[in-house]
This record gives sequence, structure tokens and C-alpha cells, in this order.
Amino acid sequence: MRRLPAPAQAGRWARGHWTGLAVSVLVVAAATIRTLLDRRFEAPVVLCDEFIYTGLARNLAAHGRYLFRGAPEHQSYLYPLLLAPAWFAHSMATTYGLAKGITASAMALTPIPVYLWACRLMTPIHALLAAVLALLLPAFFYSGVLMTEGAFLPAFVLAGFAIAVALEHPTLFHQLAALAAIVLAVSIRVQGIVLFLVIPTAVVAKVVLDLRAGDSRDSLLAALRRLWPTAVILAGGLVVYVVYKQIRGAPLATGLGSYQDLARTHYPLAETARWAVKHLAELGLAVGLVPVSALIALLWLGLRGAATTNAERAFLAVVSASMLWVLVEVGGFAATVTPFVFERYTFYLAPLLLIAFVVWLARGLPRPLVGTAVAVAVPALLVRTLNFNAFVVPDPVNGITLDSLFKFSLHLPGALEELKWVVAAGALLGAFLFAICARPVARVALPLLLSAYLIAASKPAFDDTAGASVSTRHAAGPDSSWVEKAIGRSKRVLYLNTPPGASVTLLETEFWNRNVSGIYNLGPGEICNLPETSSTINVDTGRIDPPPARGVDYAIADSRSRFPGDLVASGGPNEYPLALYRIRRPLRVGSTTEGVASDGWMGENAAFSVFGSPGDRSVRVTVGLGRAGWGGTDVPGHVRIVAGKPAAATGKLVKVYDVRRWVVHSLTQRTFEFDVRPPVRVEVHIHPTFSPSEFGLADTRQLGAQVSFAYALHKR
Repeated sequence: MRRLPAPAQAGRWARGHWTGLAVSVLVVAAATIRTLLDRRFEAPVVLCDEFIYTGLARNLAAHGRYLFRGAPEHQSYLYPLLLAPAWFAHSMATTYGLAKGITASAMALTPIPVYLWACRLMTPIHALLAAVLALLLPAFFYSGVLMTEGAFLPAFVLAGFAIAVALEHPTLFHQLAALAAIVLAVSIRVQGIVLFLVIPTAVVAKVVLDLRAGDSRDSLLAALRRLWPTAVILAGGLVVYVVYKQIRGAPLATGLGSYQDLARTHYPLAETARWAVKHLAELGLAVGLVPVSALIALLWLGLRGAATTNAERAFLAVVSASMLWVLVEVGGFAATVTPFVFERYTFYLAPLLLIAFVVWLARGLPRPLVGTAVAVAVPALLVRTLNFNAFVVPDPVNGITLDSLFKFSLHLPGALEELKWVVAAGALLGAFLFAICARPVARVALPLLLSAYLIAASKPAFDDTAGASVSTRHAAGPDSSWVEKAIGRSKRVLYLNTPPGASVTLLETEFWNRNVSGIYNLGPGEICNLPETSSTINVDTGRIDPPPARGVDYAIADSRSRFPGDLVASGGPNEYPLALYRIRRPLRVGSTTEGVASDGWMGENAAFSVFGSPGDRSVRVTVGLGRAGWGGTDVPGHVRIVAGKPAAATGKLVKVYDVRRWVVHSLTQRTFEFDVRPPVRVEVHIHPTFSPSEFGLADTRQLGAQVSFAYALHKR
């Protein structure tokens, strides 16, 4: 028989595998489109995760170690390693773009395990549909956020697929592949540790489904015995881990790194279950309810002994086990740490539910009477457990779908109350198509409507996060990499975090300038509980201890405080201007301000400290105080200004030099001057304060007055 020429063979192979090729094209297209769309993200926005992972990536690129500000940090092993090559780029703008591209490319791989898993359950064309639906998930906006979510999604689906294959055909290779996939997922995100619990739970679920399918007990026992390598590895690994920790004298929870406190927490069963149900309800909303109904219908058929394949039973076992443990994990977190609904921690289950939906379509839309009634009722009842007023809020990072629903509610006359009726109408439409509508119509309408819903839910979260990135980018100033441009990448720089502090400006300045090598905390701290060097100021001289390390010759400080050094460059935002100085050793600071917001308003208390002066000369401290920026209802505020000498250890006044009193009114302004010898601390106290929100404005702060501090050497 004559062989076909190579081009003809290739053409026939392509026609036979066109769906797989289509998935490959989808992956490349998704990575490219997402990378281009993510250019709208102008700066990291998520405090503090993005800054931690990028800090680790920077240190891996520079030193090959998992360090953040010089301290060991192991929140993720693989994700910072994936990002690290981006930090070899010349400019931070290029680095940021490459890092987003890496994350987008990793997340775009999700359709591959979805397609491969679906191919074991249905025809290739249906598997392609599952892959397309997975790409439409609103959570894909995480492709532009430098967090583990982007890389963990395909790893989680891959691990679920590998476990299902190992249950379906428990060869040694398949079992080792499943365990390797779990290790891969855990190395990206510690949350993946629940996958170790998914294995035994899925084994039990698979046995139940196999029994209902009519498999003999002998065949089931034989299949279970073939899983001995997994049992040995899991049990042996646990024993080795416990022995290792005992030898080291370390608690078992230390293996979780920064998450070890969560392992020591007591999780109340009832509250954990309640929050797990709420997260399941939100997950149903995230996928449009119908995929949850499809999973319930398939489980009903499996438990009723309907004809199912071995691959389908393995799929149902793994999906059920995965949902159980992820929801328990997230429910426990919400019950004890942060009482909120986090789609951010559950959206990894969404591709599994979409596969279940397409399996249901591929099986001809089976509608067992009781099972269908249960499948329709359960998601609707779950949604009723969500308090829309409490959880439908503008928070795209943690609640993608809830944020989108909130934005949609703004266009409704009845806002959230009317949104409940809209969701109910959508649920009713989905139930009709799922349970009653003619199958030929439902087979087309359901995928189209679900795709439209996912696309519509994607835009608000993406737009909100892109908008937030503009604000955080502004916190770095007009030229975000101004430090690098002034002195180059090789010169190490210290950031002096002095009162009043500005956490976002600090983090953005550190991110955009790779030569910021350390943070000295001189009082204000940060929003994030991140490693800093605890430092003190000698009140007599302004000297900072500990002294900077050798090779650190530059410091960034608030430009409004007089820093004893040579000014090199200025940057930062107008609200919190920064300056780069060449340090004159010993490292000192001239003054600090506390309790004053970036717009100049103070609350009940504010303070200004001056440390030392050339030749120990006297200084004149000027305090400008008033309510020139408030023309509303007058709320007289009694002002007390005290100037005195601060204690060396606490900074509190140990000696009073002068006291001034005044009553501040709307649209008034006054200046106070104090001729004193440093060190000196000036404290301002105003009572009562007022809130603009009490007079119909949006500002909810308690305001005392607008205040400014300055000092100059006293003329002799």
C-alpha cells in the first residue's frame, strides 16, 4: 500500500486532532490578549501580597535566596521563582510588564488540564467547550495581579485531574504523577495542602460510586490494594515529617511558614460549617448556578446506580472531595480570622464545576425527576443564605462576582434590594432551562447564556482593579523609579519610615526602585506586618540606631523633615514628598511629624519633634493652625499647644517649656512661635473634633484643625 506524502499525513493528523490544536491556539491567544489587557494595570495594588512575592522574586534574581528585606520568607516557592527572570530586565517598567506576562501565561495554561480531563469524559468537541468556558471565568483578571492565584489555578486543576486518573487507573506511574502534581500545587500556594486530604476522601467517594454502579467487592478491594504506593508515601511522609520536627525541637505547624498560626487556631465546627455554606453559595453565583445543578444531577445519577463510566465516577469523586475540603478550609478561615466571603480562595473549583456542566450536556441533559428537583432547589436555597447587604460590596480582589453584582446594583433603582429580585429571576430562568425547557433549545441556550454571564461579570472586577492601580501608581510619584535613575541600581539605599508615614508610598517606592535594600521603622509602622529594622532616635542628637550597614550610603526620607545629608534627588507624591540624601555619618534625622494627614488635617492630637541643631543653637518652631479649609457649621475646638523636652527613651515630655491655648473656629487661622533649644517636642491637642460626615459630606474622619510645622535656626 502506498504511503501518503508527509503533508497529507500531517493534514489528516491535524483533522483528527483539531480540537487539541484549537486548545493550543486558545492558550497562546489567551496569554497574548491577557498580557495586552493587563497593561492597564499600572502598579501593584494588593496589599501586601504583591509586594511580598515581587520582593522574593527580586532577591532570588539578585542573590538566589528566598529573602524579603533580608528575612527568610517562604509563602511560596515556585511562584517567585517564575517571576525572578523578569528582574534581570534593565528597567522596572519592563520588569513589571514581564512579570505580568509570566503570570498571564501561567494562568492561560488552565484550559490544557481542563481539556485533557474533559476528553476522558466526553467527546473532544465537548471538551473544547469546557476549555473555552474555563477561559471566560471572571477570575482571569488575576492574570494582571502579581499573586500566586494566577499560577495556582492551572496547578490545582492539574492536580485534580492527576488524582482522578490515578483513581481510574491506579498504576504506580499515575499515583506518583498525582502526588507530584500536588507537590507542584503546594509549592505555588500553601492552600494546596488540602489536596493531600482530597486523595483519601476521593477514594472513599469513588468506592461508594463504584458500588452503586454494580462493581463487585472483590474488584473494589483489588483496586484499593493497588493504591498501596500512595498510602505508603503519604503515611511515610507524615512520619518522616513528624520525626524531623521532633529532632529539630520545632512545632509541627512551622512547616506552614507564615501560615503556621492558622494551624494552631481552634476552629468552631458550627461556625466553620456556616461559612463553608456561604462560600458554596457564592461559588454558585460565580459560575451562574447551573453548573452546580449539573454536578448535583450527575451525583444523583451516580448514587442511584445509573450507567456511568469509570472515568466519570473518578471525576465525581475528586470534584466532591475537592469542594468539601476547599470549602471547609476557607470556612474555617472566615470563621476565625476574617468574617467575609472570599471568592479569591474558592474560584479554583470553578473549572471543575464547568466540566461537570459540560458532562451533563454531553450526556444528553439527563433530568431524573427527584434529582433534578434537588439540583434546582439546592443552589437557589444556598443563595438565600447570603446577606447581600453585608457581602455584595466593591471588593474585586476578594469577591470578584460580588463586586460585579454590586456594580450592577448601582444601575438599579432599588439598588441591592432590587438586585435580590434580579438574581432570583436569573435563577428562575436557569432552573427553567435546566429542568423544563426543550433539550435542543437548552443545549444551545445554556452555554451561550453562561458565557455571556461570565463575560459580563469579568469587566467590573478588571476595571476596578485597573482603576485602583492608577491610585497606587500615583503613590510612587510622577517618576516611580526616581531613585534608580538618580544613582543607578548598584547603590544601596535605606528608606527611613518616619512619622507620619505613608505605607503605600513606601511599598511602591520599594517596588519601583530595586536598590532600596532596607526599611528603618522610626515609629509609624506599615499597613502590612512586614519585616523592618526597628530603630530608635536619640532625642538629643537625632542619631538613628542601629547604624546603616557598610555600603549603604544613601537614604530616602520625608523631604519635609530636615535630614542632615546631601540632597541628591526628590520624588514621591505631592501628598508625601520624599528626598534622596547621601548620608553623613552617623545617620541622623532632623525632625519628625506625627498625627497629620497628607492633606494637612489633624485629628485630636498631633506632634512635631526637632532633634539637635548645628552648634547646639536655639531654633524657632512655627505652628500654623486653623480651619481655613472648613466653611461649614462652626464647631469651636479648644486648642492646647505644649512645647517641652522629650524623654530619651519614650519621647514623652519630661519638661514643659511653654503652653499656649486658643479656640479655633471655622475659617480662622493663627500662627504660634516657640523659641527653644533642641531637643524639643511640640504637642497639639484639640477638643472637641468634628466630622464632615455629620454635615452631609463624604469625609468620615474626626478633624481637629489644619496644622503645619516648621523650624529654623534662631537668629542670634
